[in-house]
This record gives sequence, structure tokens and C-alpha cells, in this order.
Amino acid sequence: MTVPATPTDEESQSKEGSAYSDESEGGRFTFESVARIGPPDCGEPVLFYRRTATHGPVHGLISPRDAAEAAIYAIMAATAAIRPPAVWPGLCHRTAQIGRARRIRTRLGEFGEAVRAVLGDVSDRDIETWFDRWWENLHRRRMMLVREYVGHGPVRFTLTGRDHLDAALALGRGAILWAAEFIPQTLAGKRGLFESGIHAYQVSALFHGFRNTRFGNVFLNKPLVNAENRYLGGRLVFESDEAGMLVRRIIRLLKSGAVVILTNNNYAGRSFIQMPFGARGYTSMATTPIVLALMGKVPLLYMSTIEREPLAHYDIRFSSDLAAGEIAAGSASDDFAATARIALRARDELLTDLRKAPDQYRNWLPHARPIVRES
Repeated sequence: MTVPATPTDEESQSKEGSAYSDESEGGRFTFESVARIGPPDCGEPVLFYRRTATHGPVHGLISPRDAAEAAIYAIMAATAAIRPPAVWPGLCHRTAQIGRARRIRTRLGEFGEAVRAVLGDVSDRDIETWFDRWWENLHRRRMMLVREYVGHGPVRFTLTGRDHLDAALALGRGAILWAAEFIPQTLAGKRGLFESGIHAYQVSALFHGFRNTRFGNVFLNKPLVNAENRYLGGRLVFESDEAGMLVRRIIRLLKSGAVVILTNNNYAGRSFIQMPFGARGYTSMATTPIVLALMGKVPLLYMSTIEREPLAHYDIRFSSDLAAGEIAAGSASDDFAATARIALRARDELLTDLRKAPDQYRNWLPHARPIVRES
């Protein structure tokens, strides 16, 4: 997704880093370094890069994993229909044990590598414990969806930093919520916003949910999308050839005072920032939320949703406005240093939550090594 005046234009040659391209994700993308910013402009070395798709995503018709996913749903739905919510976490624990030996053998190593890259020296025992809890949390994410269809059960939300969001909305320019990829965010985060009176608009991909096949998107992902939509003011679906139109819709919504949620991940966009993350890891963030905030002088808040009690209590946290200082200083949307400083603030908020709930973070693996290596 691109917007006008992103910090990748030809006027920034004096700030450019070394040109470099790489192939990843099965050769689907090439990556080119655009600029490098560091002290004294910002506190740490930050690399700007552009991602270009070499071909579109490949979505198969159906996969054996689709059948496994459907079976898990059937088990959860049957149990939830006849048993009280108090037993649901135990069911998730049992379904998460299926195939554990194979997962430990094939997936624990890369999970541990990524966690240690960010959090430093973590014992083997803690890594395995977090990995098991992480997998169980993914099953509770499924049960969150089942709950929407067979009975909600008691759910409580605590909104930490709600005063930050209220102050942002009082400015009358809308607000961007940059949501971290914690497992409960998908459904519980939206429901918590809705029940607190915030009917936000979610920006999401066409294939949004549990499965990436065409069958899975229709029959397994669609129930999740429908459940989420109950708690949204609307959904903005992006595809690469519609990026400009989507950005214009986001700008119109913000001008009307709406709240727009963009997920902090690598799945959308062309322009990104790569930063050091934790002990020796890396993280990348799309520049789009920052550019939108600087262009429209729109408050940009980090948001996270973390489960405090299984399937019963969630904490939704909002940071202060990440862009307020840069907006007050008159920084433009093509200001590399301002963009980098905002991204570093978002990174620090994410790291704070990761240390509190490492087993609830959804997407550890990309943090083990840089996407773009400087030559």
C-alpha cells in the first residue's frame, strides 16, 4: 500500500542507504534499500526499504489442513454447545496437545531462535513452556470465534490508556490505531472497542483468517470475518491494484472523525522501516500509518490486546499519541527522521508488551533476522 509523499522519493538522495535487493518468501518479493537514518537524526540505525512483488500470492484450492481446521471447529462447537464456559479453556488445552511431538521436533527450534533474538538468553525450559502456551493460545483464538456462534459466555474488558484515545478523538481528526499482532486482537480487540463505544474501521487483506486456500477463505475464514464485522463500523479490504483508492477511503474516514485500525505487520504495503529489536533481533513496520498520520495531522496510537484470564478477561492498551511531537514540530510526511522516530516509539511499545506476554504474540519468526541485509 502506498500513499503520496512517502519517504521514498527522489528528493531524498542525500539520505539514501546502499542499494540492495533480495529474494524471499519463495521469490515472491524483491527488496531494495532506500535510505538509512541514524544518530543524530534518531537514536538508532533505521533502514528504509521498498518491497516489490514479482508475482501475486498463490492460493491453492484446498489443503488437508483445511479438514483438520474444520474438525477442530466441530469439536469445539459441539463441546461449547453443551458445556459451560468454565470448561472451554480445558478443551483448548486438550486440542492443543494433538500433534505436539511433531511440533516440538519441527517448529520449536525456529520459535526459540526468534524469541532469543528479541528477549535474549531464555532457558530451553521457558522456550518450550512458552511454545506450548503459544499453541494453546492459538486454539483459544478459535474458541473465541466458536463462542460468538454458540453463546458468548462472560467476557470482561479492561481498557488501559482510554484517556489517550479520548484525547486523540477530541481533536476531531479521527485516530489511527496501530494494532500489535497479539493473538486476542483479531476478535477480542474489536469486541472490546465496540463494547466501549468505539465502532472502528479495520483495514485487512482479502484472505483474512485462519487459512490461506480458496476453500478455507470461503468456509473457514468467512465466519471469523462475519463475527468481527459485528463489532466494526466497516471493513476496508485491500488488494495491491487498489491501494490508492483504499488510502483515499482511509483519509476520508479520518477526516470524518472515525477510528481506523491498521495491523502492525508485513502483509501490506510497499514501503517499510527495518529496526533493531530487543537483544539482537529485527522488526519491520509499514510506513503507511505514519505517513497518514503526518499528512493529516492525525493521532497515531499503538494498541494491544492481551488475555488476562482464559476466554474471560482481556486488557486493551492504548499508548499516547506516537506522532504528536512530530506533528507539533511541523514534520512532513516525507521526513525520514521523523518517520523513524515514530516507528521506534511503536517498536518500544511492542517490546514492552512482548516481555509481559511472549506466549500471546502471534508472529515471532520474522524477528530472528533482518529482511534486508545492507551491503
